[in-house]
Order: sequence, then structure tokens, then C-alpha cells
Amino acid sequence: MKKLYLILCISILYSCSSDNKDQKYSDGLTSYFYVVDLDKATKQDTIKLSSYFRNVKTILLETNKESLFGHIDGVQIWKDKIFILDKQYIKGVLVFNKDGRFIRRIGSIGQAPGEYIATSDFTIDENKEGIYLMDPESRRINKYKIETGEYINAIGIKEKGISIQHIQYEDGKLFGDAFYDKETDKRYMLREIDLQTGLSLEKYLNVSIYNCDYNAFTFKNESFFYCRNQGSPKYTQFFMDTVMTIDKGKIRPYLVIKSKEWVTKDIIKKVRENNSDFLESPYFFEHSIAHDVSNLMEFGDFIYFKYYKKGIPTYVLYNKKTGETQCTNFLINDLLYSINFRLQNIGCSYENKIYGYVDNQQIPMFLDGIPYLVPDLDKIDKIRTLTPDSNPIIFYYECKK
Repeated sequence: MKKLYLILCISILYSCSSDNKDQKYSDGLTSYFYVVDLDKATKQDTIKLSSYFRNVKTILLETNKESLFGHIDGVQIWKDKIFILDKQYIKGVLVFNKDGRFIRRIGSIGQAPGEYIATSDFTIDENKEGIYLMDPESRRINKYKIETGEYINAIGIKEKGISIQHIQYEDGKLFGDAFYDKETDKRYMLREIDLQTGLSLEKYLNVSIYNCDYNAFTFKNESFFYCRNQGSPKYTQFFMDTVMTIDKGKIRPYLVIKSKEWVTKDIIKKVRENNSDFLESPYFFEHSIAHDVSNLMEFGDFIYFKYYKKGIPTYVLYNKKTGETQCTNFLINDLLYSINFRLQNIGCSYENKIYGYVDNQQIPMFLDGIPYLVPDLDKIDKIRTLTPDSNPIIFYYECKK
């Protein structure tokens, strides 16, 4: 396995900051990390899922009055359970088993103890079998028992001037991102939250150094935390060239992107000065500026993620053993379709499987494409009975050994 050891004066890193490169890693975040050189990656016209996965299995989520939801904004797997976050319609989390049977909703809408106004993210305490739901509207994090849904307690966010949207529990510690009401020199993207008081115990990742000085709140379907519930979770934001890992409660670099086209602090400053609707700026669609690592997954020997350039996603597969990198603009789902259809949404990875889904809005189009599904697809007969009002469909892909 290639483990590259961090040297403070290392010259190969392409930092968002125009400051001294040493400053980026001068806060004690030192350890080995992987370097993904996008400029030297092997570019493929297409990459087929069958190159990395051996089969696909189907989970049809039960559709009834209690289990019906409108949109998937987050998927997490833990043991034999599937957790679905819907921010827009039910504004909470539903739990299903791996057969798709509905188990329960976690909490409910309201302002009484154990209730919430809305849910922006959730995280699981695997050891104590608890689940935390982030309610940014009431500035509370509610904790429940996974097995029963019983409310345990709430953590109030006391620190003023910040908004926390996404949370991650790891090794007895609770972490959250932070968006600031005002621009200051000391804005930090990540913090450890005291489980009793809700105050910040530690702050990490200065916005100016790690994220090109960009910290405006922007709606994002998925969380900024990845690889959840499968070891050390990862964290990255829109313009970071580094993926961090939370390893035994400590923050350290895990993967660094190297590319001459990666976004810089100067570019971000220029776009912000000329466009109020920042992420929709024509600049990012007209210029070859790479940014936004997202959908980060790990399976087998591989790290998978996508990034954007000119509004088009590029899919990257990095081999941790060999250091080889392959990328493509067309990731073909040949395990699901008999013709060249792209991979549908990817939700999460867990135990060497990747979980994808067909969302509610995509159900009608998916039903139109049933004739093109592979004939021996798992549960194909039940799939043919679905209607446009059915709940989303989960597909999981098993990694090749």
C-alpha cells in the first residue's frame, strides 16, 4: 500500500491558499496520505461497473402510509438496517431493514422534547447504538436509541454566529461543520462538539487555508462527511484539495488532490467579486476549473469519488495498492442495464458494497427503462409491478474479491 509521508516543506501539493504551503499542515495534522494526481490519471471513454463489482442486488423499500417519503438526501447502512434522510418532505429519518421492510421513523416534527423542526443530517453511535439527528432550525442535536427510537436527550448548540448542518460521531466524539454569519480571519470548518454543553471543544481546518476562503452556507443534498459507519469517516468541502479523516478522534489528511486545473484561492476571490450566486457562476461552466470532491466511497483496494469541471462530473477510481488512477465522464451501469446507461445515484459504501438508488423523481423514467434492465436482475418480477408512486429503490453492488 502506498503511504506517502507528510513533509512540511513538500512541494508537490497544490494548495487552495496562496499563503506559505507549510501553513496548511502546521496545525499538527501530520501523517501519511494518498496523493491522487489527476493530471497523470488514465482517462477512459467509459468505465463499466462490472470491472469492479461482481453483481447487483435489489432492495424494494416498503410503500405504505407510514413509510412513504419524497426524496433521498442521505443513506447510511448499519448492521442490518438502512437509514434514509429526507430533508424536504418528511424532514426526518426513516429506518428499513435490508429486505426493505419499514421499521420506524426516528422522532417526529414538533418542538417538544424529542421532536424537531427539520433534520439536516444524522450520525450513528455504533458502540452505544444511538443515533443523533441535527436540527439546525432549533439549534439542537437530538439523540435516540436505534433499536426502539426512544428519545434520550438533546444537545443545544450554544455558540453564536455559526450554523451547524452536518454531524459525525466517531470514537466517543461528536464533530460538526460550521458556517459563519460573518467573515473573520479565524473561521474553522470543523469542530468537536461537547456532548453535554454543545460548546466547541476543538476547532479544525481554517477556511482561508483549507477551502480557498469560502465558507458561505450552500445547500447540499449529501453531507460533507463520507465513508460513514465503516471505520474512520472522511470529511471534505467544495473547494478543498484535501480529504481529511477522523481517525480515533483525531483529524489528519487522508487524500490530497494534485492538478494544475484545481481551483485556487485567487479564482474564488475573483468569482465572488463578480457573481452573487456563487456556485452557479458562469465562470465555472466556461473555464476548466476542477473542484468539489463528492460522493467519496471506499471499497476493496479502491477510493472512488467524483469532481466537477465545466459543470460535468468526472468519476475517479484510485487504487490504494498500486497508486494507479483511472477517470471517466461516463460510468456505465452494465450490471443493471443491457445497454449503456449511466450509474444512478450513489448513496454510501458499507462492508465492501456500494449502495445506489433510484429516487422518487426518477421512478417514472426508471419504469420506462425496465425493458433495458438485464433479464436476470435480482427481483426483476417485483420491479415490473412498481408504480410511479412507489418508494425509491435501493441497489447494492458487491465488490470483486
